[in-house]
Amino acid sequence: MKGAIHLRAFHRPAHVKLAHSSASVLNLELPLDGHSLELLGLSYKTLSDPSQADDDLMLALLRTSDGGRFFPQPYRQLFRVLREQGHAEEATKVAMAMKKQEFEQAKSGSTWYRRPFLEIGDRLSWFIGYGYRPSRAFVAAALMMLMGWAIYEGATSHGFRLVMAPASGDLLAIQDKGLPIGTPPFNPFIYVVDQFLPIIDFGQASSWRPIVTEKRGHQAWVLGNFLQAVDWGLTTAGWILSTLLLGAASGVMRRIDSDA
Repeated sequence: MKGAIHLRAFHRPAHVKLAHSSASVLNLELPLDGHSLELLGLSYKTLSDPSQADDDLMLALLRTSDGGRFFPQPYRQLFRVLREQGHAEEATKVAMAMKKQEFEQAKSGSTWYRRPFLEIGDRLSWFIGYGYRPSRAFVAAALMMLMGWAIYEGATSHGFRLVMAPASGDLLAIQDKGLPIGTPPFNPFIYVVDQFLPIIDFGQASSWRPIVTEKRGHQAWVLGNFLQAVDWGLTTAGWILSTLLLGAASGVMRRIDSDA
């Protein structure tokens, strides 16, 4: 592998075939018209200016080259070169773009009944940057818990006894009797965290539940059902984000790192 490939802007209908070529250095003068390039199989050891890969123009070049067809190899090649040259952030963006394109290709070639599931998978994978940005999931989790806390803080602002009841026994018993032995005092914030985190038990979610009864009127019934829906949403979101984070931590979402 010797020499260098230097690409500069050119006018269509020029067509440059670099498929299965090799060079020691790739020098690009962006922007380039990817529609006129064939990059599948191109290999190189270094980029003359790795900082260019941080530009959206580089990702646009990969998306439009080879007739607009998606091939993982050009992304993997660029990813490895950038990582080896010490440009980890730029390499991460390339890897995320490749994973995004994989989803787009799968959706375009899927049947109508599979497409919604692929769309959901794409949206969920975004929350961890396709395995490369797990911090997004932590931010989403923090925002959801803060929102849940605000909801419960507002709902119980006039007294939690009007909204919450012990998880066992008569829903309205708390109005006439004291708390059952062993029931911890209700804490809106700890309750929301307990609902959200699936593997941690602070004793709040297992001890308390919203009061859902029509005995107190329609508004109380609506509020109870709303809080119950909030609980289900927090629990579901907690399991989903935890599973995504586990996948990111284990490397399942980042298979490009180990590809040959």
